Amino acid sequence: MEERIGEHYATLLQGEGANLATGWARKGITKLLLAPTNAPWVVITLGVTFASFYGAAMLGKETHLEQVRHANLFAAIFFSLSYCFVGMGLGLFEKENRLSRYSVVRLNALAFMAALGIAVVLMVFVFFKNTGRFSLIYGSTAALISNLLFYTAVRKLLKNFPHRYVVLGEQTKITESIAEYLGSSPLGRHYSHMQRIRDFITQHREDNPEQLNEVLDRCHISDLVLTREVEHDSFATKVAMRAMQGGVRVVDEVKFYSELCRRIPIEYLSIPWVLNAGFDSQNPMKNLIKRTFDLILSGILIVLLAPLLVIIAILVKATSPGPVLYRQSRQGRFSKQFTIIKFRTMHVEDGAATTDQNDERITGMGRLLRPLHIDELPQLWNIFLGHMSFVGPRPESFEIVEKVREFVPVFEVRHMIRPGLTGLAQISQGKTDDSKQEIERKLSFDLYYLKNYSLFFDLWIMLRTFFTLARHAW
Repeated sequence: MEERIGEHYATLLQGEGANLATGWARKGITKLLLAPTNAPWVVITLGVTFASFYGAAMLGKETHLEQVRHANLFAAIFFSLSYCFVGMGLGLFEKENRLSRYSVVRLNALAFMAALGIAVVLMVFVFFKNTGRFSLIYGSTAALISNLLFYTAVRKLLKNFPHRYVVLGEQTKITESIAEYLGSSPLGRHYSHMQRIRDFITQHREDNPEQLNEVLDRCHISDLVLTREVEHDSFATKVAMRAMQGGVRVVDEVKFYSELCRRIPIEYLSIPWVLNAGFDSQNPMKNLIKRTFDLILSGILIVLLAPLLVIIAILVKATSPGPVLYRQSRQGRFSKQFTIIKFRTMHVEDGAATTDQNDERITGMGRLLRPLHIDELPQLWNIFLGHMSFVGPRPESFEIVEKVREFVPVFEVRHMIRPGLTGLAQISQGKTDDSKQEIERKLSFDLYYLKNYSLFFDLWIMLRTFFTLARHAW
């Protein structure tokens, strides 16, 4: 093979294929550590936290006593579970945060303090378990230090073994966005675009694809990214097939971008792509699980929060003239109309006009309710009736939908599922205006959720929403 490709191949291996003996680490470890899912990180952090806490706690006095070991075990379980729970809510396991030195220190410290408090409350006031304060101090401190060392080691490892990928095809707007994102994100230092290998493969189109894929294997490429221009190219197809046989993952540019940014670049997509994207919104089992979860949880919350809802209704009525509830027609699943309800927070009912933080129409109660979105609690009834879901795209008015449809034809795709009380777009970009750029960005998050929604994804979004609101309240 080296005789056919000659000096170019040898030079390429010398320049790009350093550390050939560590290919398994580069392709295996980096795929795991840079995986789009957070599950491996949650599991690993749970194990590190539990082992370090329990191990340090058992160094204290009288650990030979069974009741002391029992108490330390419970403390380790409560602390490690609380640590991961708070970490998920704070975003510790997101790729952008777990690979940033500042975010790792800050979020681990916050998770440590919150988990310690939760563990003490559970041990003392819920399960009535007594454990020594020194065991808690030793164990929690050891857990914090162990996690900081673990995340530092991972960051160092990925710095030495960046995730190598090759883009096959001419540069597009999406690949430009990928390069721009990696250039401005902490992830950029852990990804390496092998431009020389792309040029090398393109220049040797006449060679056997099997031989050219030896380059991908010897240089430890993890991903071969295909642009739209090469989807029907016979040469690119042969290279891609050989690459898959060699353990290289082959993805299109849209999927690669969406895994990096957790959104789909709708501004560059066409209607044919959307129609062929394989949205799984009609999966009966997923929809049944989602609807059952919404029905049960909304029913429980309505019963538990009924006293609070009554008190808020009385205060709204007593502090300003007008109805207690604000009602507006919104576009729901399959573009069906429904009436959304929430507590009135303004003196004038005008749903068409946008509001800002210092809007004079906001009532005194409204200034208390709106920051934490407590005024939206009546929408639990919308969820119970099936008009909405806990998680989904933001419900829009028909006027806005009609306006947006003119410049974003695929906007209607978001109505394949029920609108949500919260959603991926809301926690990712917060409150936005009605400009074309902001609407397209919001839709890109909605489409990503539409392709990937599940019960666990919904629970993660709800948890992130809770911590986001709590941080704003603080």
